[in-house]
Amino acid sequence: IDNSEDLLMQKTKLFDSKFAMLQTLAGSIHKQRLAAAQPFQQSVSALLKQLGMPFGSFKIDCTPTASITDSGMSRVRFLFSANKGIAEAEIDKVASGGELSRLMLAIKWMIAGAGFVSTVIFDEIDTGVSGEVAARVARLLRQMSEKVQLISITHLPQIASKADAHFFVFKEESKERSFTNIRLLDQNERYEEVAKMISNDAVSDVALQAAKSLFEVN
Repeated sequence: IDNSEDLLMQKTKLFDSKFAMLQTLAGSIHKQRLAAAQPFQQSVSALLKQLGMPFGSFKIDCTPTASITDSGMSRVRFLFSANKGIAEAEIDKVASGGELSRLMLAIKWMIAGAGFVSTVIFDEIDTGVSGEVAARVARLLRQMSEKVQLISITHLPQIASKADAHFFVFKEESKERSFTNIRLLDQNERYEEVAKMISNDAVSDVALQAAKSLFEVN
């Protein structure tokens, strides 16, 4: 090929120029991550306390890398501790099911508040929680729904009673196959479904009254 050496030199210079630009951008993104990490982790930790974890702590470990990866020039780890005096560690190594649910809720609360999404879907975000903690989760979900459209799949009466609309998902079977259906409930049907959640499918007068009380509180 004619002028191959000149062409190679041109391409090498172009590559070096683009790579230098890439390094500059990656370095800038790393600095922005460091700046954002502190307020973000503080806000998430504060939300964990609202969700019944008085010693809950969330930290973001953002360290520079020697080379550029698919994450830029940063190695980012989310660290968590639920207990006083225990150092934060990687989430998958220390968080229980209930702790993970609340941590994910807190993180998604922050994302929703920043306006990055218009719809948030939670698939049993209430896993591993009950009682007063469930009530706190429900209140936070309700507050989040004022900022974004929120869809929550739940088995907890505290959460189901907070919704503007309640859809019942159920299965039906034919001779050939099973079908999953969904139906919007009216108010009386909502009372019954929440009562079932309270009393494990048995709709007693006591459970029905308790269900109505949850709606009255809301």
